Amino acid sequence: MENIPQMSLISSKSKDSFEEDVETEVKQIIPLLSNAENFPTSLPDSEKSENATIINFYLPGKVVPKARPRVTTNGTYLPPRYRAWRNQAEVEIYRQVSDLNLEVNLPIQRAAISISFCGKHRTNSDLDNLAGACLDALTLNGAGVLQDDRLSCIPKLNLEYIPNTKETGVQIKIEILPVR
Repeated sequence: MENIPQMSLISSKSKDSFEEDVETEVKQIIPLLSNAENFPTSLPDSEKSENATIINFYLPGKVVPKARPRVTTNGTYLPPRYRAWRNQAEVEIYRQVSDLNLEVNLPIQRAAISISFCGKHRTNSDLDNLAGACLDALTLNGAGVLQDDRLSCIPKLNLEYIPNTKETGVQIKIEILPVR
């Protein structure tokens, strides 16, 4: 049998001491959590630029949430509905990139991204899966606008859902950040 570490029993005297220690730690942590300055929601001043390059895309229609790959005996595949939406989104992004005549080297290495889902999207979808679908369409394996959708490439991501608009689609705003 393996040597599995066992939980030690706490005597009532040490239990009181333990609870006091935990309470002391909690009292030290709670002021930190209530202090919004410790959790900045904007980019540091060193990364802000008055002449930052911002690229805007608009994808019309409902976004199909990112799907998990399906596994069969013949291999893995993405569901046809998601694959069709992603292909369509990549073509639309690529078309808009061509129309913009960007003076930026693609793929972008680091960016702050804002994604706004407007109109009637599937409300039973997780927001992270909707955003994941959009980010996948933007990466090198997609339209080639972003290097990757890792945290090191996208240090800031804002998501919002605006249900009461005439048109259904997604607005994507990319602010290019300096490479570290």
